[in-house]
Amino acid sequence: MKLKQALAVFHSEYASTLKSSHTVKRQMKPIIGRLGDKPLEELTTVDLARYRDSRLEEVSPQTVIHELGVITRALKYQQQEKGYVFKWGIPKTRNPKKPKGRDRRLKGDELERILSQLPDKRMRIFVLFAIETGMRRGEIIKSEWSDIDLERQTLHIPETKTGIPRTIPLSTKAVGLLRNVKSGWYSPDRPFPYVSADCATAAFWKAKRKAGIPDIRLHDLRHEAVSRFFELGLNVMEVSAISGHRDLANLKRYTHLRAEDLVSKLG
Repeated sequence: MKLKQALAVFHSEYASTLKSSHTVKRQMKPIIGRLGDKPLEELTTVDLARYRDSRLEEVSPQTVIHELGVITRALKYQQQEKGYVFKWGIPKTRNPKKPKGRDRRLKGDELERILSQLPDKRMRIFVLFAIETGMRRGEIIKSEWSDIDLERQTLHIPETKTGIPRTIPLSTKAVGLLRNVKSGWYSPDRPFPYVSADCATAAFWKAKRKAGIPDIRLHDLRHEAVSRFFELGLNVMEVSAISGHRDLANLKRYTHLRAEDLVSKLG
């Protein structure tokens, strides 16, 4: 059996049932292109190390880590589900060092400058809502009115990146933004019916460039929101319940508190 066949079996019988199926399929493409014809009995740690090093010249360390993970999962599937015997064990190689997590937060009047370059009111509300809730781009776009209780100030997120649904509290400002939506371009299904993931990213990218702030990303708004939750005095479990982070290590990547904002708490 060749590696590309093992990958095909893994995807068709297991990965295709996951929400991340399309992502796994995309990660398989460069693997198949470079190692696909390698017979499993000939696949070595050296092959994986060479693949890792060549890919690092083209993509980020995190991408390479994901691709190596797909190889390992496909090989384990062959071993555990199909009875394939690896004479020397499943070959593995060292993962590249992960890049330092981004710590970009909004500074000074950057938010106002970005908002001023967004001609579409829907995107301005979208950006403000992201900061108020800490929700991921896709979670906001998929939100439905049936999942929102404006009176109780809650929003239920049935589909999440981690696969665990959660219900988050809405600040008074977040509720106000949603009421603004209802009075503006109300749709019976979703608060943001005319916004797609690609359009949201493109609009934000264009606005931040016009505002002269090239180093900030749309996803940094989630980082900003989580940091603000901590600055409001919420504890780790409370913030985790809102953001959906499953462990402290991942949560810390988004949390960079300003020292000057903590002075008052020290007395």
